[in-house]
Amino acid sequence: MRNISLIGLTMAASLTCFAATSIEATYAVGDLDGLSAGAKGTVRVEDSALVFHSGKVTVEAPYTKITATEWGQKVTHSNDAYKHKFWEVNKMFGNKTERQSLIINFKDASGKDQTMTLELTEGAAYDVRNIVDARSGITARRQSAEAWWGDDIWKTDRNQKSWNTQTASAK
Repeated sequence: MRNISLIGLTMAASLTCFAATSIEATYAVGDLDGLSAGAKGTVRVEDSALVFHSGKVTVEAPYTKITATEWGQKVTHSNDAYKHKFWEVNKMFGNKTERQSLIINFKDASGKDQTMTLELTEGAAYDVRNIVDARSGITARRQSAEAWWGDDIWKTDRNQKSWNTQTASAK
């Protein structure tokens, strides 16, 4: 039990540190006003909203208005090294940038459905999605909708209502 508490505390601390930073992101596609595909910017996970900032445009997606998050495709970008720059030899050989697309559906202030697809590094994409899902309640909705395969085998607090009372009282 102590190990589980320590792991949970460590994860909470790392997420808190993570939430305070801005992460490089690229707006891949979506229906946001003022942004075009390929716009580079930063994503910031704040206390009440996910914020994407690119140039003069700032898009806030409050956690209470986020309806879904899902994975897009993984995208591999070729390296930016020029062949005549010998000091960037390490970039010429197999140093391609792999990014993960993260699709975020939310409602804007007027209640209109909006979609924002961001390309982030793989680690950052997983962290952002986990934080957004937890703060918006998507994780809880997903867990209640999906059955766990272990519910048929073990008795836990999660599946307590489905226990056979005769079998439980016989033991």
